[in-house]
Amino acid sequence: MNLSELQSAVYDLTGRPDLEARTRVAIQAATLKVHHMDFFSRDLVEDPIDLGVTAFVHNFDYKSVYPRWRAIKYLRYLDTTISPPAPGDFFKVLEPEQLLDSYGATKTDVCYLAGIYIQINAKAELRYCLMGSYLHPNIEESSYSSWIADEHPFAIAYEAARTICKLVGLDQQYTRMKDQVEEEFTAVRITGLSPRGY
Repeated sequence: MNLSELQSAVYDLTGRPDLEARTRVAIQAATLKVHHMDFFSRDLVEDPIDLGVTAFVHNFDYKSVYPRWRAIKYLRYLDTTISPPAPGDFFKVLEPEQLLDSYGATKTDVCYLAGIYIQINAKAELRYCLMGSYLHPNIEESSYSSWIADEHPFAIAYEAARTICKLVGLDQQYTRMKDQVEEEFTAVRITGLSPRGY
């Protein structure tokens, strides 16, 4: 379903078509909530990255490339001297405090997130890499897009309707919809999409 169709479904569930703006916000929030239940493979994108210069150490402003950035899944070397370019070894994705080895030396072939940058420390000079990243769904009104809205629209519609019911004091309807929401959330989880176990 698109955003307009989801709004109609929520109006049917709540009986409150007068709450147009609040319904739209509830749908946007519900969309994020359902996508954030796990790291689903359908939210994963893979792209070659040009780091601009050839070096051992890089910092990459991921938000400039992915405004809807959520998390990194992996980073790999990318050999662009052959056609088609060939992905190589994986970098280990670390937390910043894991950067030093037992001797206090900085590990190589690692990357970590620091603010708006992915910091990369390679053992070989590189300019190009292949990155797999999880993105948030597009919840903008003019360009709304969600695979869950397409395949499991009532996971979003019921959750948004619950929000509206709570907002206007329809506590019984809010409580009654809990089971429907859980059933829809379960359907999303068991669609065979491989979530990230991290």
